[in-house]
Amino acid sequence: MLLDVDKSSGWLKGTVKAVDGDRLSVEFLDSDPEHDKIVGRWSTHIAEADSKTKKDAEWRHATFIGKTDVVCDVYDGNEWLEATVFETVEKQVQYGRVIPMCFVAFRVYREKGRKLRQDERGVYEGYGSKYDEWIPLNSPCFATHLSKSQGFEEKEEDDADIDKFIQPSLGFDRVYAVPRIYSSLSKKFIYLMDMFGNSGGFDELLEVMESQELDDKNLTLTAVGYLITLVSMPSKLWHKDFVASHGARFCAAIEKRFLESDDVKLRELDQNCSYQAILATSMIRARSMRRAEARKEMEVFNLKFTKRCLES
Repeated sequence: MLLDVDKSSGWLKGTVKAVDGDRLSVEFLDSDPEHDKIVGRWSTHIAEADSKTKKDAEWRHATFIGKTDVVCDVYDGNEWLEATVFETVEKQVQYGRVIPMCFVAFRVYREKGRKLRQDERGVYEGYGSKYDEWIPLNSPCFATHLSKSQGFEEKEEDDADIDKFIQPSLGFDRVYAVPRIYSSLSKKFIYLMDMFGNSGGFDELLEVMESQELDDKNLTLTAVGYLITLVSMPSKLWHKDFVASHGARFCAAIEKRFLESDDVKLRELDQNCSYQAILATSMIRARSMRRAEARKEMEVFNLKFTKRCLES
């Protein structure tokens, strides 16, 4: 039986391979096996086959199958970027499953741009071949060109020198947030983040995540997961010194919680929360390393977490 399943990041068409009471074991045969999941029969996250996925599937087939050098928008784990899909071919992934995969380059070949480079294909704007990767065709990471991105920008480099010129506001000892041209220039928001940080707010959140004992009422594993998600949302505004002193600790704290909590707490963890929390670590790490490297770190964390869940 086929049905559409909401995977938080987008709808995918799945095949029900087994039924255990009200639990449906769903495989996504056109996607990596890591996306296979168990869903409830009465879940609001399932729908009639093709009711949610048909239009998108038709667009993907028409845009990528049999085509080369397709320019589109691709989500890299932190933001939408312009990219070029060099080719789409059938490739074998985990457990011998064969799925359509797109070879994605996070760059666009053009003669004019803000920061141009060159390789054997020509002049381009974006990232070099080091960050090319294979992505499943049915991944929600794809969108039509410029529908999600704002054109390729070296945003972090534009803002890289701002931090050293920002001084603490009157009454504050430290700068926690910096206005970013491509993220937020709101003085009020920056002030509130600085006030929260100088009042010990970030340190208290970190202490809770690192050492406070979990319980069923005041601090669940799901609550900790949502904490890291909330903390990561304005991470593009963090001052580089705050990134250096707290970024890695926030990521290490959530990894330890997810990987070392007992089986009971792990089973009670909300699935959507776990997805958002793991994604949050990539957003934070992207402030201290290249986005592709941060994404790989996130994927390793996700694999470890998946293994831990299977063992519980």
